Amino acid sequence: MYRFLFSSLISFNCLHACAVCFGPIDDPITAGVNNAIIFLICIVGFILLSIIGTSIHFYNKAKKIN
Repeated sequence: MYRFLFSSLISFNCLHACAVCFGPIDDPITAGVNNAIIFLICIVGFILLSIIGTSIHFYNKAKKIN
């Protein structure tokens, strides 16, 4: 088993970039994938900022009660 893992890590034939990396820069698929990546990063950032904001709100509320 370890021999298989080691050989798969060494052989770079199984590692391929996505189709967007090989395509032209002005292709609509490339623009769409880039926009999708930015959208997903924004969604994750919004969720993390919401969690941080809620934590700060609860902290200030608990501080006011005590």
